[in-house]
Amino acid sequence: MKKKPQYIAIADDIENKIQEGEYKKDSQLPTELELCEIYQVSRMTINKAIVSLVNKGLLYRVAGKGTFVKDLKVFKEAGFVAGSSFTSDMEQINQVAGSKLLEYKVIRACQAETAMKHLHLDEDDLIYYIQRLRTGNGTPIALSTTYIPCSIVPVLDINCLETSLYKYLKDNYNLSPSAISYTFEAMLPTSKQKKLLQIDSGAVLKSCHPSVDMNTGQYVEYTETYYVGTRYKYSIHFQEK
Repeated sequence: MKKKPQYIAIADDIENKIQEGEYKKDSQLPTELELCEIYQVSRMTINKAIVSLVNKGLLYRVAGKGTFVKDLKVFKEAGFVAGSSFTSDMEQINQVAGSKLLEYKVIRACQAETAMKHLHLDEDDLIYYIQRLRTGNGTPIALSTTYIPCSIVPVLDINCLETSLYKYLKDNYNLSPSAISYTFEAMLPTSKQKKLLQIDSGAVLKSCHPSVDMNTGQYVEYTETYYVGTRYKYSIHFQEK
């Protein structure tokens, strides 16, 4: 196997320290000279590593002061308003949303009882089962499993599952999903989740919600998502009486 260039290996190590909280948001990174001593490399190599992380959106530079860690957490508002898509969440922090399709199939509703209940389906109704890895600038953010009734979306282009599903639903079926309730649970990740999310330890936040179409009120989807706790945060808003 070809060995990584030194600057990439250093950039990977700094990124891991950011994700694990050793370098906290808005904290100043050691100086380039200090990093040279830490990694025993030239200043040019350290500079290339830092530039790559700045371009990736993990660090930012302040002239005359140094290099700092960017706040990577997505601020997700959940409440009695239209839910935002993952793509728009990433745009909020100037990151490019990515989606890798892990599994896609059509199943009977009885094979996913929780989704069947939330979508108010009968046992023999057909639903899409969609599992995806969601990323921001290539960094794993979450694992999501989405269930959509086939009666609502008779034809689903598999290509949309690696771009924006919400955009596809809007463009092709004039559907605007909006979450109507949320449940949250902090839990330890499975070994499979650790591998896919590229984490070694720490809890994940499980978020579950059914969504209805804003125009018709019909149930459109039920989604379960496991977020990396250090990369995502929710803000709950309630309407005033």
